[in-house]
Amino acid sequence: MAVTRKRIVRAALALMAQKGLNGVTMRALASRLSIKGASLYHHFPNKQVLIDHMAEALLQGAWEDRDPSWPWTELMRRGARLSRQMMLSRRDGARLVASAYPTESAGREQLPLMIEPLRRAGFSEMGAIRALMACARYTAGWTIEEQQFIAQGRGFPSELSDAGFEFGLDAMIRGLELKLADEA
Repeated sequence: MAVTRKRIVRAALALMAQKGLNGVTMRALASRLSIKGASLYHHFPNKQVLIDHMAEALLQGAWEDRDPSWPWTELMRRGARLSRQMMLSRRDGARLVASAYPTESAGREQLPLMIEPLRRAGFSEMGAIRALMACARYTAGWTIEEQQFIAQGRGFPSELSDAGFEFGLDAMIRGLELKLADEA
């Protein structure tokens, strides 16, 4: 079977599920794929680029179930909820996402789709980008905390889980509404 970026990313996500994010090394990944390390570097110049693509694959679909006619607040809420679910679906998923940068294709294809509803609502382009980043970082940070409790075998306090996430998400959205009013 040919070694492709997609196959490498799938193998890296499987390795992460088995050994955690720290266990994803280029050497371990090459061994898993039965290839030489140089083959990996042909597709990914370094581990950070691989991590970026792993995060993109993990979050794929978080913004697909969207209707551009929805208010920006609903789009942000749905995107945050789906992102959290996707991060929780994988061991160290939130750590992976928090350590990644948008890939070139995500910046070119997905980012404009996410920014456009905020721009229509009145945010400047930079304001829209900052709003998306704030919401994404809140979601990743919350989910890292959840996954740390789970990894330690302590569980995440139920009174903080979904209801706590929604409380913080609502506070974030309301704060962004105030920032939008400031921009107007």
